[in-house]
Amino acid sequence: MHGRIAGMINQTNGDTGSTGRTIFRLFALQTGLLLAAAAILWLVGRVEWLASFAFGLVVMAANAWGLILVVSRAAGLDVREGQRLLYATAAMRFVLVLLLLLLAYRLGLHLLLVAAGMLAAQVAVYITGFRAAYAGARLNGGSQLG
Repeated sequence: MHGRIAGMINQTNGDTGSTGRTIFRLFALQTGLLLAAAAILWLVGRVEWLASFAFGLVVMAANAWGLILVVSRAAGLDVREGQRLLYATAAMRFVLVLLLLLLAYRLGLHLLLVAAGMLAAQVAVYITGFRAAYAGARLNGGSQLG
């Protein structure tokens, strides 16, 4: 997973402008997915399910945005410090996601739709990552794809 996110920041070595653009692209795609889900749920008459879907999407979106920022920060550190930062924040993000899933359960949200929102957010991460990796490969003469 860290390799995919590292591709997303396009080897910026902490370039906050590029990281900001990546987060914006990811946010735009995830927002589009949320709006599409809202339209579909409205069409099928299940708008009340939108809160569950949105909860899952927002949880994983925030998780991905946090990871992008941590990887960007780790790029400026030596390897050992960068690994320590990545593993420490991964553990914190994992616990936070579990706590938020517990909150979703306690709020009475539809857990299958929470999971669908989480999946949609991860699809957006993959799409954004592949686009960034492809753009980086084109800039480097195709060396990253082969």
